[in-house]
Amino acid sequence: MRIKVYLMRLAGRRFWECQWKDPITGKLKTKSTKTAIKRDAERFAGAHAESLNAGNLRTVLNTKWNYLADRYEAEALPSRAKKTAYKFTGMRRWLKKLIDPEYAITIDSDLISKFQSKLRAEGQSEATIKGHLSALRACLNWADNLKLIPEVPRFVMPKRINRAKGRALTQAEYDLYVTTMETEVGDDHKAGFRRLIEGLWLSGLRIDEAIRLTWEPTFDGISVDLSGDVARLRIEANEDKSSTAAQLLPITPDFADFLLAVPPHLRHGRVFRPTIDGMKSEFMRSDTCSDILCRIGRKSKIVVAEYRPKPGAKEPRRKYASAHDFRRTFGTRWAPLVTPQQLQQLMRHSSIETTMTFYVKTETKEVERATQDAMHQLTNTLPNTIPIRRPA
Repeated sequence: MRIKVYLMRLAGRRFWECQWKDPITGKLKTKSTKTAIKRDAERFAGAHAESLNAGNLRTVLNTKWNYLADRYEAEALPSRAKKTAYKFTGMRRWLKKLIDPEYAITIDSDLISKFQSKLRAEGQSEATIKGHLSALRACLNWADNLKLIPEVPRFVMPKRINRAKGRALTQAEYDLYVTTMETEVGDDHKAGFRRLIEGLWLSGLRIDEAIRLTWEPTFDGISVDLSGDVARLRIEANEDKSSTAAQLLPITPDFADFLLAVPPHLRHGRVFRPTIDGMKSEFMRSDTCSDILCRIGRKSKIVVAEYRPKPGAKEPRRKYASAHDFRRTFGTRWAPLVTPQQLQQLMRHSSIETTMTFYVKTETKEVERATQDAMHQLTNTLPNTIPIRRPA
């Protein structure tokens, strides 16, 4: 059965629009003709109808989401920043868990709206939701260019960015977390996890950065640089799409001591090597490790945030300590001891605004002054051993 395309022009709209019924979902679809001239709009509608009913229609309608996502990971992501690939992997995992679409064509505006709603119900922050939708949109734009989908659905990105949902941990909570970990992962694996947790506590590394941190430089990763008189982190250009050359960033003295305590003959490969029973590869994935650390936080009963109860529930929803709370702890610990610009480099924030918003408590004028100062700072000129600014 052929798909029929109709022309329509809504009141107050400048351009004519095509409308047709989606043979998969049964929903009405619309597409702007981008013209106010009816004759041109009719030609556009005719061409669009031919496209919908062409031989590749069956391919478009039958394109499965997993097939499309696999091709995107294999063909598009290798040429993009490493963190882009990790963001897409995270988005894909959540989309499967909450929606699990079979066909790519079913990922429309309605489904994406439901995806946003379900992410919020899971306690995801607006910033995280925005990151997931950005990753999804990039994939759909790529698919549209290859004619794997008929069009990219329109959806609104979140505009409200919440403050961090978590808090810094205390030393007592850190000790409790480590004790719980030893029971949770077992004797064969506790040494690897103890080292990872201590490294997160001392470094402020994101979990994916920690898992991928190596002793030797890699083409597109993050590594320890011991070539100078002090230890630094080396961020390759392909790791950060905003950079055209590798960056050397400072680390704190206590994390440098932690790294240098490793005997030279053991400084090869991954810096952190947590393991768990049933691993299918030599190295643990960052999302798997993150899930394990979240589970340890729940078992430890270390609550870092509470939310309103779900409808019909009496108890508030609770967020337990996770890998990112070690990063928050690091930022909170160093914020009063160094300048905002130095903290920005230690946290590897792309913008000073992020540092000021989440870690530096100050007045608006001070924020403006610090931002202006940061614009005149060269990001790779600070030494590793940052002079501590003692409170007056």
